[in-house]
Amino acid sequence: MRNQLKKLKHKYYNLVSNCKVLSILFIIINLITVNSYANEYKSCEVNDKFKIKRLDIHIDQNRKWVKNNTRILVSNTRNIPKKLRKRYNGKIIVNYTNGSKCSLEGRIRQSGDFKDHFVYTNNSIKQSLDINLSNGNIAGIVSFKLLLDGTRGISNDEIFLTELLRELNFISPRTQMVEATINGLNTKMLFQENSKKELLEYNGKIESAIYESNESDYFKIYEKFEDNNLTNDEIGLTKELDQALKGLLARQTNSKWALKGAIHSKISFDALSNLNLIYINSVKGVYNDKFDNTFLGNQIKKNIINLDKYNLILKSANADHALISHNRKFYWNKLEEYFEPIYYDGNPNIYKNENIKLDSPVSLYIKEAFNELTYNLTNIDLINFKKKMDNNNLNFTDQEIRDKISIILNNLSTLEKEINNFKLDTKQKKDLEVNENIVKKAIQNKKNNNSEGVFIFKKNEFDENFLNCREYEECSVINLDNIDQAKLIAGDLIIENKEYIYLGYYPNLITNNQERKFNYKKLDSSEINFYFNDGIEYKFDEENNELEISQKIPEARAYFLDSNINNLKIKFKGFGSSKELKSFPFDFKGLTGCLTFYNSKLKDINLEFENSNCEDSINMVNVSGEINSILVKNSLSDALDMDFSKITVNEVKIENSKNDCLDVSFGEYEFKNLELDICGDKGLSVGETSNIFVENISVNNSSIGVASKDGSITNILNSKFNNVDTCLESYNKKQEFSGGYIKVDKFSCSNFTKKIALDSQSEIIIKN
Repeated sequence: MRNQLKKLKHKYYNLVSNCKVLSILFIIINLITVNSYANEYKSCEVNDKFKIKRLDIHIDQNRKWVKNNTRILVSNTRNIPKKLRKRYNGKIIVNYTNGSKCSLEGRIRQSGDFKDHFVYTNNSIKQSLDINLSNGNIAGIVSFKLLLDGTRGISNDEIFLTELLRELNFISPRTQMVEATINGLNTKMLFQENSKKELLEYNGKIESAIYESNESDYFKIYEKFEDNNLTNDEIGLTKELDQALKGLLARQTNSKWALKGAIHSKISFDALSNLNLIYINSVKGVYNDKFDNTFLGNQIKKNIINLDKYNLILKSANADHALISHNRKFYWNKLEEYFEPIYYDGNPNIYKNENIKLDSPVSLYIKEAFNELTYNLTNIDLINFKKKMDNNNLNFTDQEIRDKISIILNNLSTLEKEINNFKLDTKQKKDLEVNENIVKKAIQNKKNNNSEGVFIFKKNEFDENFLNCREYEECSVINLDNIDQAKLIAGDLIIENKEYIYLGYYPNLITNNQERKFNYKKLDSSEINFYFNDGIEYKFDEENNELEISQKIPEARAYFLDSNINNLKIKFKGFGSSKELKSFPFDFKGLTGCLTFYNSKLKDINLEFENSNCEDSINMVNVSGEINSILVKNSLSDALDMDFSKITVNEVKIENSKNDCLDVSFGEYEFKNLELDICGDKGLSVGETSNIFVENISVNNSSIGVASKDGSITNILNSKFNNVDTCLESYNKKQEFSGGYIKVDKFSCSNFTKKIALDSQSEIIIKN
């Protein structure tokens, strides 16, 4: 009987296949005869202040696009072959709710691994797309997907969850529903940005390496099996997929970042080596196997709890598809030294709440993670959250939002009850398995999937040479240029039809990381966390609230992390100029400042700094609060740099900076008095969608007085510029942003070459 059923299945499949082939004529006629797109709109930069109404997508090479779609349609594989996901030039017309339009150019391809992203219906094709804009942006996004409704679970839940994750300070892509017309065919689609630099910036992160699971072996296996109506088990696919997961490793998706300099490259190879070791320890081949957050969090309690919370919110929203090993994406947080999760492909279904289970491994801090997440969810500002939802073209009622959060909290409570079923490891430190045998086993697992693969190790941390290994012990030195190295960590290095696979540092993948180690001291109270590396000496006068810091070695760093600093005067005396700088523009922790404030709150602070030999004398990242005064003298590059912050400063005096005196980005800033003298480039540089208000500013003996660029808004009450090349400058520099804006009430400029300079996207208003 079973054999007869199988024969019937095959007869049915052959009938369906024949009908599919016969239908090709209809699709070719329908698609090729689509009206060709006339270039009726001029290209423009997008400065989106309105909701998107519709996106019109037009493929320039329509015949080739149709031919490729036909090949996907008749392909006899269970996934969409990678070779049929190549890019084509096209136009993207953005239609806004206010009636305005914008035309952009881009490179467009079929998106999605499986054929739910490619649907043939009524002699037409609906398909998910991946789009990279060649010019301009959409609300700051230059790379995004248009996904068929339902391919990311419940689309409304996907939008809700991505917004909720950002509310909880997790990296999550901007997502909304849009109407789309693709070569004349209308459909409703999910717009979601890709995991690129713009995603990091929008989520308040400094650019760093981005990693994901390298799924090449996994999907090559899919292409070996016919697309018939037999199950994966029946054709033996499940067994081979399980084997592929045992050899799973990571790849860097933004590998060009590693080409920016020697330190960028070392950070990339270091982090990938460590992540591959975590993969080898965590992924054992079971499809739903999860990573150990103790390892991803680098044994640091705060990080582990954050990763546990991420897992729990996804489980509670029925979005744990994003936790499957080969779906994972990570941001290497250079400063905090851990692999921070990037949300991707969760397939959420919030109302489906049966069979909620807590997965192993469970960290030592899981109970604290439950408590923190419960508190965070119950204290969300629902009014502000609803506004964000409305901006994403999804108009939930107040009750619907409360209902979804209530269900998530209920599911979270169900998960919490399962803690007693797990035996928690009481050891404060859990060790990764690090030895020759585990690396050899990893190589063998990979060879089972890729017998011709060539395994590459880094010879050591400080050697530029690599080792070419057919087996663990059979290695020879190989030289790879920078381009090949970038391809290697991206998983794209193919030489003579052989894939070159990077594992890590020889022999056991581990890195020493001595150069990233900092000393630690709590000052005054548990709220001030002071870190410093060798070459820094300090003296803390607790009675007078004064901290003196001396830099005894060039580029030695000091920083405050997760601190609440109140009523403190800090004096930093730098080493001064040095001929050889090893960590410029930033060190291996990603620090650009000799003195850095990170993720901290400041109140009633006074700062004095002199003789910097770092990219920034003082750098503030994710900082909020009020500062009384900042005085900086003699800076090798920038004097004061503020990023992703909200800060008010009463008085700033900067003298003799070889680059910018004051540089702000991605934040809100207010200055009462700015005195900037001898700035090699800009007196005040305002960039990356910053909003800044200055009451009084004077810039002397500098190249540019004030520059406002890339979507920034600069308002100045009183200004004086003397002996400058250009007094005011406003322009667009980066694709993901629009132009700049400057408004000055009282303006005085003397001894200048140009009073103002601006491009077509920018505006400068001088009232007097």
